[in-house]
Amino acid sequence: MSEITAVALAIQRHDIEASHIKGSKLVNADALSRLETKYSYTVSSSQLNENYYRAVKAIRTLVNDDEGRLNITNTTGDKRMVGVKVYYSTFQVDKDSEVASYSWETLVANIGGNLGFFMGLTLVTFIEVIEFLWDVIATIVRKPNDSDRRTSNKIYAHRTG
Repeated sequence: MSEITAVALAIQRHDIEASHIKGSKLVNADALSRLETKYSYTVSSSQLNENYYRAVKAIRTLVNDDEGRLNITNTTGDKRMVGVKVYYSTFQVDKDSEVASYSWETLVANIGGNLGFFMGLTLVTFIEVIEFLWDVIATIVRKPNDSDRRTSNKIYAHRTG
């Protein structure tokens, strides 16, 4: 089995494990689906470039000897190397960031200001209604006196005698 096939099987095994987790009653399926990201993939393989492989292996196994010279320590012919190349479908990158439109202090100040404003309006309106009712009751109950008669346009009959 080639390394590429092993990678493809690992991806498929991951899909099976994810579906097993979804079926479990311990995990909230809605929460898992919101966190899940699906990527499409294509698996391909090619023959290893022997010269490139030797160069990479030589570079990875370089070690300084006692005299300070570089030596290749592992010269076996093992070809245990996997190359993975990731290509994106687009170069577009989105960066989302959340910025608080209100700081905590501004939010509390706005709520307090609005509450004070509306409670003040309510108190003023309540006092005005009481004052209006007081004026109406006072006008109805109060008897007209001489000063009211002089300033009033009403004609009053005086009894003499």
